[in-house]
This record gives sequence, C-alpha cells and structure tokens, in this order.
Amino acid sequence: MYSASSSNELPNRVLVSRNSEDVYRSRKGQRANALNGIPPELLDEISYHVVTHTPLGPPSGLLPLLLTCKNIQNSLSGSLSLYSRIFRSQFDIKALERRFPRDWLTSQVLVHELRRRWVVLKRIRHTARLWRNRHKYDGPAPVWARDEVGNLTDELWTAFLMLLESDGRNREQLVEWANVDSYLEAYVCGMLIPRRKAIGFYPESLESSLVIWLAWLVMDEDALHHEHTSKLADYMGLLRSVVFGVHKYDMYFAPWFYHDLPLQTDPDAQPPSRFHEFRRRAYEADLVPRNNAQRVPYLGRQLVISSPIMAQAAILCFFLRLRRAEAAGLGQTGDTARHPGNLNLSAQPTPSTSSNQATGSADVDYQLDLTQGLCLFAPAHDSSMHDNDWDRLIACLNPYVDSYPVERPFCRPGILDGTWEGVFSFFDFDAFQDMLVGTASAGMDQNPNVLGQQPQVWRIQEYHWVPSLSSYNTRNTESQRSPISPMHRSNAPIPSSPETGKSVLDDVEVGPLPSGPPLNAHMPVGTRMEEVPGGIEVYQPTKRGCLFYRRASRVGSELGVAPVSADSSGENENNPSTDSATASVESNEQVLDILLTGTGHSAWGSFTLRGRVRPWDGLITLLKEYSGPQSRGQWLYRGYIHAGGNWVGRWRDTVTQLEYCGYEGVYAMRARH
Repeated sequence: MYSASSSNELPNRVLVSRNSEDVYRSRKGQRANALNGIPPELLDEISYHVVTHTPLGPPSGLLPLLLTCKNIQNSLSGSLSLYSRIFRSQFDIKALERRFPRDWLTSQVLVHELRRRWVVLKRIRHTARLWRNRHKYDGPAPVWARDEVGNLTDELWTAFLMLLESDGRNREQLVEWANVDSYLEAYVCGMLIPRRKAIGFYPESLESSLVIWLAWLVMDEDALHHEHTSKLADYMGLLRSVVFGVHKYDMYFAPWFYHDLPLQTDPDAQPPSRFHEFRRRAYEADLVPRNNAQRVPYLGRQLVISSPIMAQAAILCFFLRLRRAEAAGLGQTGDTARHPGNLNLSAQPTPSTSSNQATGSADVDYQLDLTQGLCLFAPAHDSSMHDNDWDRLIACLNPYVDSYPVERPFCRPGILDGTWEGVFSFFDFDAFQDMLVGTASAGMDQNPNVLGQQPQVWRIQEYHWVPSLSSYNTRNTESQRSPISPMHRSNAPIPSSPETGKSVLDDVEVGPLPSGPPLNAHMPVGTRMEEVPGGIEVYQPTKRGCLFYRRASRVGSELGVAPVSADSSGENENNPSTDSATASVESNEQVLDILLTGTGHSAWGSFTLRGRVRPWDGLITLLKEYSGPQSRGQWLYRGYIHAGGNWVGRWRDTVTQLEYCGYEGVYAMRARH
C-alpha cells in the first residue's frame, strides 16, 4: 500500500517518462532528418566504413542504419555499389578477376554472391557449433540428421571454391568466423569414419571428395601439431583405405593409360558419371573413362566444373600426417624404423658422381640427411598458386571432349626441371593381394606395420617441342640423305614408298614424338635420346632422322624455355641450337610436347628416369628403372603437381597387364629450393 507521499510522486514519474519518450522520438526524428540530408554517395561511404570496421562476419553493422527510417533503408538497400564494395572488402577478388570475364563480376552479381555466401557461412557456423556442443545431447548430436542434402553440397562447394580463391580473407572468414575445421570434423568423424569401419571401402561421392580436399586446404602446421592422437589414428585409417585402395579409388581425370586425348567415340555416347560403380572381378582394373562434369550455382550462374578427385587430396593428407603418426607410434615397418622421419628430407650432394646414360649428363649421388621437413601444406595466402588446379577442374570435364582452352598450360613449362626430393610409400605385397580379393582393410587398422616408406631424390631435365622447331627437325631428317652430312647416322639406302615411289622420308610427318605403350611411359619402344647443346635428339627405331627437343629452364621466363648460348659459331650448321632464329622463342608459342629424362637415388639404389607429360590434363608419367647388378626392375610413376609445388601420385609395377590391378603405392615429391 502506497503512502501519501509516494502516491503523489507517481503521476510525476509517469509525466517524466512520457516527456522522456517524447524527447527521444523528437531527437530520433531529428537524427533521421539529419541523415536524410546526407547525399547518397556520402551515406554509402559512412555505411562502408561502419561495416568494414569489423572485418570478420556478416555486414551486421548496417542494421542500426537500416532501422533509422524508411528513406535511409531504401537508399542503402538499393545501393549496388555499396554492397559490391563490401564484397570486395570481405572476400578475395583477385582470383575471380583472373579466372572470370568481366560480365561475370558485375556489381549486381557481387551483391547476389555476397548474400549467398553469408547464408552458406552461417549454416557452416551453425553446424560447427552443434558439433562442438555434441556432449550436451543425450543421444547423437543432430548435426547431419537433416534432409537438406542440397544444402550440404552447396556448403562444401562454396567453401572449396572460396579456398581456391583465397589470398587470405576467404580463409579467415571460413576458419576464424565460420569454424569450418569443426564443420569438417563433424562430417569426417560423424559420417566417413563410421561408414569406413562398417563397410570397409565406402563408395566415393562428391561430398566425400570435397570434404577430403577441404581438410587439406585448411590444414596448417599448428592444427596438425595439436591434433589429438585418437583422432589422428582414425584419420590415418580413413586415409590409408583411400590411398592404397587403388581398385576402388581412381585418381586421374582420365584413365592414365591414355596419352592422346580426347578419345574418339560416337558423339551421342554419354560416358558414365565418375561416381557410378561397376561390378568387377577380383584383380580386374577399372578401364572405363568417366564424365567428371558437375553443375554448381556460382556467381549467379551455373558453373560447369569437374568434381575434385578424392584420392589426390587423400595422398596429400596422408603424407602430411604420416610423420606425426609415426611419432605417436601408430605404425612403422622395418624400413621405416631405419628412417624414423621419412618425410624429413634434406638431401645434400656428395662429391661422387655417376654417368647418366639417358642423357649423357652427370648425376649427383645424394646422401640423405633426415633433418628438415617436407612441407605439403596448401598455400594459404596466394591464390595464384591454385591456378593450375583450377584450370584442370574447369577444363578436364570429359575424356571424350577436348580440354576447354585456358590461358596457362596444366603443367607449367620448366617447373619439372631441377632436383626433387620426397618419399614413396608401399603396402606389404601379401596384404595388398588380400585387399584386392576383398579383405576390407587387409589388416591396415589391426597391423599398420604392413606399410613402409623410403626417401628418394630425383634430378630431372625437361625438354620441349614447339612449332618453331619443325623446320630444324625437317633439316635433320633431310641431312641423312647424303653420306657426307655430319648428321648422317647410316649409309644404308633410303627405301621408297611402293604407293608413291618417293623416299619414305618424304612421307614422314615432322611433329612431336608419337605416343607409345603406357607401361613404357607412353614412349615408343626402342626410343633413344642423345643430349646435344641446347636440348636432346630423339631417335625412333622405325624411322630415319631425329626429333629435336629444346631444354627447358627452371621457370625463368614466361614460356620456361632456356635460351640458346650466343657462342655457337663452331657448332654444326644442322644443329638447331646454332641457328639464330631458335635463340628466341615467341612468348605466345605453345609447348606441344614435354619429354623428361633424369636420374635418382634411394635406399634401394640408383636409377634412371624418362617420361612425358599428357597435354590434356598435365598428368606426368615417369618410368623409373633401377640400375646395377641388384636391379629392382622398372616402376611407373603417374601424378600431378598441385598448389604449392606438391607433386603426388601413384606408382605401379610394369609387369602386370593393364587389364588388371598391378602392385601399386603412392609417392610425394617437392622441388628443392
């Protein structure tokens, strides 16, 4: 019950409250009138700085301004220039400007993409929060118990493409604000690992491929160092099944045994999807070319892009975690025990050298010093290092269709020339056979000691065929008509064609070296290469004459082709390196073929290397042949160079026929700086 004094004060308080409300409304109206008087361009500038004051997260700083009055709301809501500037400040734009035409990046498109990205990032952040708080639920956390499969695919594609475009900002929004690492952990630990434990080799899907790629793209040294041992063990079990499951998980954009692409077929024929599984007998290889194309909503359009290949990212993640797994005691072999840090490679040359029979050059015998790490992390702050991976995804859609023309070659000329160091990993032969006949994990979980690794060093020389060399190859061929020519290799008479009566040399088409058997690194059997000043001469056993391939430089010029020495006056006039016209190659001249030769060394002995690059997608194929009295035979290496100069792939024996799964392992190499 109020006293007299308190009852007298109540009307006064109500009056003061009403007066305060009137004052507030009056001042609000005055502020709104003041904002209404600001020119639109100045209002946009104020709004831009309000939003960019907090770099991470959605542009929520605009909300107070939008609530001032309808005029301000209408002015800001319709300002395309403002929201396109916000997009450019919150997300990386350089890669988009390099990879897309201008009409794909209008202000209207960027505004639409800004809204779409923040919707997706909020969903990723929400899923990550559910996963981190899963211990609060009595049953399983409701992270993936949803029917919105389209949302999941959209989220994964958006995060994947943003990381391929990242110069720093995209990664910060994904990792620091959206917590994409927890999001990926939810998918891997909540779906992939339980599925692998239940059915062994689970079918490859678009979602699983994107998740493994994202796991590599967001991984850094700090995250790897703090990864819990129990989670590391589960991750390694998952990765081992993909890395060594060659009968289940292909890693090429087109079957590796094709060099000349696209394939010829009925134009109405439709190849099966990459994720379509065929029933095969034990040991039978998958020889079916697949269609990799996917349609992804992006930048307001339907972007046609190849699905990323899960095995490629799995190999990168496998070698990244291998050193930590060994340190945690998660499996070693006898070979590994002798090299406790197989990925810690720092090869130091010793004074001894050996002759390189492939090219006539000297090879350095390397002493491996296991002190420094082989870094396979993805570049985090330079989107240009992802350009080759992006080009492959955009161009290599269907092996029956020519690659979509891109500005850069898939394997940058000159990038392979030099010294590479790394490791090759192998699976116990008996366990590998058990895996092929159907044993789900072949003891990989119960006994991870069935795996072994060996460090190795490669020294590679790279050679190019370019159109301007055709005249010199013609000269080299014609020079063999006369026994007095310095280029003459044989005095035998040159036969004539029975159809035309002309010399067979007149019917020889001068061009790049034709493709040969896949198990011979796509080089014709009996091909001989001799090193000459400025390059190599390539001789085919069934043809007279030779082809000249020019030596590449270590990515020193735009084309990567080494210039010819000006001091060549004393050399043979038929040698291409002596002609002044070959001293400079046009910068816009396309490299049509790349041959590789070299030598190397591992704990198993020294070896020679030779191979070539597939122009359609940049697949690198090398034939590794051990030398010496205890030769360990020939092994075929096939792989791609990914962002950051990470060269990874698979090797296999050359004895097993193509129709069957050969004995295979994996490898990872890095260029020595």
